[in-house]
Amino acid sequence: MKEKLRVLHLEDDRFHANLTRALLAEDGIECEIVLVASKADFVTALAGPIDLILADFTPPGFAGMTALAMVRARFPDLPFIFVTGTMGEEAAIEAFKRGASDYVIKSRLSRLAPAIRRALSETKERSERRRAEEARSRENQLRHLQKMEALATLSGGIAHDFNNILSCINGYGQMLISNMAADDPQRAYINSILEASARAARLTSDLLQFSKNHPGEQSCNQAELRPQ
Repeated sequence: MKEKLRVLHLEDDRFHANLTRALLAEDGIECEIVLVASKADFVTALAGPIDLILADFTPPGFAGMTALAMVRARFPDLPFIFVTGTMGEEAAIEAFKRGASDYVIKSRLSRLAPAIRRALSETKERSERRRAEEARSRENQLRHLQKMEALATLSGGIAHDFNNILSCINGYGQMLISNMAADDPQRAYINSILEASARAARLTSDLLQFSKNHPGEQSCNQAELRPQ
């Protein structure tokens, strides 16, 4: 069963509201229309599920531009079409600048159904592009995290192997210096070796810390980034 289009219609003239409903039905657009004429009712209706907004440009006590601003602040992509008795060129340009999807003059309501279909199509295309961009972003982040995980694994392996070499250098250095006389001139050279070994050990400790920290973060983030 085809789902009906949920339309919020801001219009104080019931004749034009009923005419709009009839013309949409004639054009094959099945709607569930919520008709409102005041700001309070408009705000209340916005809390419900809405697929499209039709709005008079100058309903009494509530400017159409104000309604547009309210909608754009909460629903950036919701199709919003002005259906009005009159709308000058400057007002139309300003409406488009502020995010209106289209406008239709009441004397030319035959344009309304095509305008609605176009607005809905454009909204769907934007949503699909956004979803595609978000999916690409997740994939890029996931690839980055996978590269970091591989780097962490490599770093950990190198650090372990290098630590074994340093342990050997440090062990033999300590053994040599322990067998030297206190005034042996060679002690300075051995001490330099031991100091260099200690600095290298600190670097390998940093590498090991990186390799231990990253996989935990990565496994958590991957679950979030993996496409649903």
